[in-house]
Amino acid sequence: LLASDGVGYDYFGYSIRFSENILIVSSPNDDANDRIDKGSIRRYIFNNETNEWIENDFLFSSESNSQSNAFGNSVSM
Repeated sequence: LLASDGVGYDYFGYSIRFSENILIVSSPNDDANDRIDKGSIRRYIFNNETNEWIENDFLFSSESNSQSNAFGNSVSM
């Protein structure tokens, strides 16, 4: 499983949570929304018909001035 826009040092998979067909994956160093190391969380849904994980949602901190806040150090559901 890879982030749709992943690059090195995003730390994709730093924290994960799994329940049935939903997977939550964090990337605390992701350069989300043009902010360095802002961090992000992605939600994937497993498609039983195609047997693959589909990226379904992408979240990042709504604080417009935040940089290097490592959003997504921990995830839960």
